[in-house]
Amino acid sequence: MSRSHEEPIRCASCNAQQNFTVWESINVTVDPDLKQSLLNGDLTTFRCSRCGNETHVIYNCLYHDMDNSLAVWLREEDDDEGEAAKQMFLASTQLKTTRTVRTLHELYDKIRVFDDGLDDVEIELFKFSICLREKLDLGLPFHYSETHTSFFGRKSLVFVVARTGDFETISCSWKDYESAMRPLAEKVRPLIDDSTLEWAHLDRTFILRTMETVGLMKAVSPSPKQRKTIRVHTIGRTPDFEDPNSTD
Repeated sequence: MSRSHEEPIRCASCNAQQNFTVWESINVTVDPDLKQSLLNGDLTTFRCSRCGNETHVIYNCLYHDMDNSLAVWLREEDDDEGEAAKQMFLASTQLKTTRTVRTLHELYDKIRVFDDGLDDVEIELFKFSICLREKLDLGLPFHYSETHTSFFGRKSLVFVVARTGDFETISCSWKDYESAMRPLAEKVRPLIDDSTLEWAHLDRTFILRTMETVGLMKAVSPSPKQRKTIRVHTIGRTPDFEDPNSTD
């Protein structure tokens, strides 16, 4: 079941105080209406009844989808109490998929990925390949938005990325997604066991650490004359190939 409690919050604009509902857990199978309220921002927006000012409120929240055997825990940082709670929850529910996210947009990302029947490991591998190709920082907000099918039946994946501060849309055909992601997935997916994925903060940094750990990728130290350049390449392939950002 879903759980919530009330907390007093002062408006940043007029200093008036009123109660705000904090959702500790949301079970969207039992309470399906909460899902849309979460996705449209209603559950995380404080609206002052006096002056009408709206403020975004960040708090820890457990998202639970029994139909998809999925739990995603929004936690800004981990601690011993949180880790114990995760293990207790997993033991009592026997869920197939559990993830940890740090931001609300990461939570939206995971919800949409699993709602559309996609694999979040493969989605993060694809994001990782785009970052290498486009020379994007792995820490940039970069999220899955939707799967779109055109009038002519062409399927594409839509992402949003905050390349310059504001979110912009990146769309790619399903064929391009498969061709870019599949070679990486065939190498990386078998190396990630189920225990590693339990409550994992599965993002592009997770993918990079995994590839470094198993020796599929390493950072190439720059020469004294190239201190401003850091290159990354796949093990087993010389860094002197035509496109230093591509992987195989």
